[in-house]
Amino acid sequence: MAGERAIAAALGTRPHLLWRTRYHASGLRKSPQPPANYERPPTMRQRQNDAAA
Repeated sequence: MAGERAIAAALGTRPHLLWRTRYHASGLRKSPQPPANYERPPTMRQRQNDAAA
């Protein structure tokens, strides 16, 4: 959260305006985060292995 605040401050805005899926409309952070925030795309190696299979 500190990182989000620092980035938003550097950009002259607020975190809930940059990361709308992480915050409620009121500006309070969602807890827990939406499942999509925890999913990582496959790495290049995983994609290459899948293509070779």
